[in-house]
Amino acid sequence: MFPCKIRKLAHVEEPRLTGITLIVAIAFLFSGLSVEHQALLTRQMRFKDLAVVDLTSMFVGVTTTIVNARYGAGYWALVFMQVAMAIAYTVGVWTMCSWRLGIPVRGSGVRSMLAFGGNLTDFSVFNYFARNLDNILIGRVWGAGALGIYSKAYSLMMLPLQQINGPITAVPVPGLSGLHSEPGQLRNHYLKALSLITATTMPRVLLMLILSDQIVELLLGSQWHEVGIIFQLLGISAFFQPITNTSGWLYISTGRADRLFKWGIVSSVFLVMSLLAWSALWRTRHCLKLLDRQAFADLTMYVLRNPRPLHHHVGS
Repeated sequence: MFPCKIRKLAHVEEPRLTGITLIVAIAFLFSGLSVEHQALLTRQMRFKDLAVVDLTSMFVGVTTTIVNARYGAGYWALVFMQVAMAIAYTVGVWTMCSWRLGIPVRGSGVRSMLAFGGNLTDFSVFNYFARNLDNILIGRVWGAGALGIYSKAYSLMMLPLQQINGPITAVPVPGLSGLHSEPGQLRNHYLKALSLITATTMPRVLLMLILSDQIVELLLGSQWHEVGIIFQLLGISAFFQPITNTSGWLYISTGRADRLFKWGIVSSVFLVMSLLAWSALWRTRHCLKLLDRQAFADLTMYVLRNPRPLHHHVGS
């Protein structure tokens, strides 16, 4: 029932989405089983082991896709890829980490951890639905075809950046957490990490924007030429993302997930109102070009959430 309601909520009249959603839900189940082990490996800074698991799970997923596509599975090959990757990743982190779930014990001091995790989870939930509202609006107003073009442009722009930022951003949070009692050192290390990310990301974004038409034609083919325009506009968001994404490091590393949650609500409301306004004012197909899910909303919220110098955030 839930997948059917999601499809109706998005106003995408595509009955095949029901079966796809049910199968992809299996991946979410296995992903939940890997969270604790991944967190422990990250806390121990065993990034080499995590990299091995990432590469192995990706190899399993790609192999699954190729085999299924070879034998005529069609679009299901991509669905099975997600499930195979989730299962392989869970098996990998369980193999690398010896910790096993046990029976809860009273007086173990986990109440504060649960409060921290609860705020972080609430932030993630609000952020997830706000960030995906653009997909719902596009699917509702213009249908699955326009949504496919927009999603392809977004993934084509953001996937390389995520591959670059992913390994870099895995290190700062546990590293900065160890400097919680030294605000000066925490500030210096944060600024160094931010400089590294912007230096590695922004030149690549600029190059991708300059060669956008060639990239789209090379990777997708000439039939996807409409992706090129949206691809260029989404580059604005790609420029701002390195700054806005790292602001969460400070809240998490200093144990202030409650502040992150509060500002997440404000940011989500701001973004939702912006997207609804664009949808109401520009009810034409060309509005698709203007639905940049993060560009100005994220930059504005970053300024609002950081009105004071960095040392005030770190020291409070």
